[in-house]
Amino acid sequence: QVDKLFGLTVTPICSPRLLTDPEHPLLRPADLRHQMLLHDDTGDLYDGVSFWEVWRKAAGLEDLDVNRGPHFSHAVLAFEAAAEGHGVVATMPVLAETDLNAARLVTPFALRAPLPSAYYLVCAESAVARPSVKAFREWLLAEAAKETEAA
Repeated sequence: QVDKLFGLTVTPICSPRLLTDPEHPLLRPADLRHQMLLHDDTGDLYDGVSFWEVWRKAAGLEDLDVNRGPHFSHAVLAFEAAAEGHGVVATMPVLAETDLNAARLVTPFALRAPLPSAYYLVCAESAVARPSVKAFREWLLAEAAKETEAA
């Protein structure tokens, strides 16, 4: 039994302070040219393409150099750098949900570029009828539906 929980997207995420930076406020995608780009290398692990490259193409920012800036091997490290105001990271909002809900991080732009990857729940068809598996599956599908509605 395979159930798709939700698709994945990427978008730039940063400290709210960058939105009101006196020298280079981050108001529109073109303003990223004045910001340090932080790299969550998780993207390379998912589909072999950086999250910045996926988002840049979706945004139509042909002249944005998405290869500049430091790389982080773990998303949490990139989130910490972004929260401290060191730059903007392109990542999956679902991974930064706690920091986004706490307003420690913000998504400055509405565009969320879809990824070919998704989260799925997979279990043996013979197990679906077991009460514990059925209860867990129903709960997880309901939680995933909430995530899809919030996106």
